[in-house]
Amino acid sequence: MLCPLHASSKLPCEMSVSERKRNRAGEMKSMQESTVTADSPKIDWKGDSNRSIDKIVLCYSAITDCDKDIVSQFKMLSGVKESKKWSSSVTHVIASVDENEACRRTLKILMGILEGKWILSVKWIKACIDAKRLVDEEKYEITVDIHGIKDGPRLGRVRVLNKEPKLFHGLEFYFFGEFATTYKRYLQDLITAGGGIILHRKPFVADQSRPSTFIIYNLELPVKHDPSQKDMLLNKRISEANALANSTGAVAASNTWIINSVAACQLQIIEE
Repeated sequence: MLCPLHASSKLPCEMSVSERKRNRAGEMKSMQESTVTADSPKIDWKGDSNRSIDKIVLCYSAITDCDKDIVSQFKMLSGVKESKKWSSSVTHVIASVDENEACRRTLKILMGILEGKWILSVKWIKACIDAKRLVDEEKYEITVDIHGIKDGPRLGRVRVLNKEPKLFHGLEFYFFGEFATTYKRYLQDLITAGGGIILHRKPFVADQSRPSTFIIYNLELPVKHDPSQKDMLLNKRISEANALANSTGAVAASNTWIINSVAACQLQIIEE
């Protein structure tokens, strides 16, 4: 579904089969504590502020098989709506976390951050089942991803609640050099969702600086590349992007910078 990305900017899909098997054994006990059956009576689900389950749309991302069982139980009990694909109608993105309470990056999670949705661990689902009502989300909001970027989901919500400009508001982006077609489209979707503008032509030579224009180059090399040429290929891409940026008064930045900025819901420092 998603192309592999640079180590610091991966948007992995669901966990691999081997990872799911390793996690399943350790999670079975936790799942059993919240087990329900098809004979369990349906509950009139209300939240702490009397919100209706009808206004909630869940979207699941990078969850383990064990966690899938739990959310299926929740869906059976509550009748909550679910979206298989990302949509702006989604209100809650539910993800599995590792032993450090960190989540993987996926397109759904990053889009959720940009649009101010709840990004929650499956523990919220378990807590709702145990309490037989919708519990407060804040305690279960994911605060870090597996690359160490912190607090993006909360900042994304606050940005939307305060009606602040979107993350990339007023910024232009020109993609320079080689990108896998699908991956490039995902990056462009994130930029557009963040209020940025995609340029389809090279920016013109400017008499003055254009700090609002970014030349985006790719740190991802083709799968079939000569490992001995890696540094040379990357340096060439960086050098060419910087040359274009310097000639147009723009700023050169990598694909990793886009992903990290979205994950943090803050524009990150661009490494020289």
